[in-house]
Amino acid sequence: MNEEEPAAAAPCPLPTPPLTLEAEFGDPTRHEVLTQGAWAIWYNPSFIDASEAQIAADFLQVARCRAVTNHQTPDAISLGAGHYVNVYLHEPGEEDGFPEGWGNGVGTNAFNLPYVTFPNVAWADRENVDHEAFHIFQYDSDAPGFDYAGDSGWYVETTANWFSIQPDLASTTAYVTAGAIAGNPHLALWHGFDNARPEDPVHWMTETRQYGLQVFLQHLIETTPLTDEDGVSGFFTTTELLPQEYLTGIIGHATMEEAWADFAALMTASFSAAPNAPMPDWVMTAAQRDRAVEERAALVALDPQPNIENDIAIEADLSEPFSGTLAPPDRLAPRPW
Repeated sequence: MNEEEPAAAAPCPLPTPPLTLEAEFGDPTRHEVLTQGAWAIWYNPSFIDASEAQIAADFLQVARCRAVTNHQTPDAISLGAGHYVNVYLHEPGEEDGFPEGWGNGVGTNAFNLPYVTFPNVAWADRENVDHEAFHIFQYDSDAPGFDYAGDSGWYVETTANWFSIQPDLASTTAYVTAGAIAGNPHLALWHGFDNARPEDPVHWMTETRQYGLQVFLQHLIETTPLTDEDGVSGFFTTTELLPQEYLTGIIGHATMEEAWADFAALMTASFSAAPNAPMPDWVMTAAQRDRAVEERAALVALDPQPNIENDIAIEADLSEPFSGTLAPPDRLAPRPW
């Protein structure tokens, strides 16, 4: 767990009182609730201590301040409806009064408002809390081009992961999912949950790249005119452009082409090096790369599948005279970026 004190944040507006509790899944006869700022933290005191709820509340409080103040997102829509944002701390396998199937994420309740669920002490991991909290603010998106579906859904996860690493860009786990990109670099930039080709395997290696692409967004912000605000502003416009089109429109097509080529080269150089080897001078450190490699190896070992790692699409011995054309197999041919 990445347990740490909440990072300092710029002052943010207090929610307009009074806020009320409207929780589809909270049961006052079984659950305690801690309210702090915009958040209502629900938990079963038979399994979770009040101090744990306070950890979650403190992280969430800072995340909201960063989102609405530093990144100018709209506030949580629950507040506009006069309610707290509900957050549930869940102990899977225990009779804690919450749905057993709950994982780590954001859902929509019967009142058409978002809520957050944190199982297995996931509320004590600041990066994880920031990621899920940012989804609450993305929920107010009114940009059809940025829908969480098809060729735009990738950017919802990319930006949430990017937001989560901003307080500590040196964290060893900042780019822990980037190994999924290096392992299948031929996949489309916007490869997500529901837009894969029929023959693509369903695996951590193919579905996690959209989380790992926060390394690409950070690369754009550090090497092109793209700003932090530009990185998230598209959600809160009425644009029908896909995120990749929206970002390209801001920095220009030629700049995006160059940035993508540099990114691809840097990823290749980084992940083809041996552990602890020197890194190119860019957003990722050797420790971050090594941690990403470890994560990838562990997840591949848990779910081994044929042809799931494709760092190298084609190899050729050019020491002998050659004529003709070299090309990777069709399944590894580069897809659009």
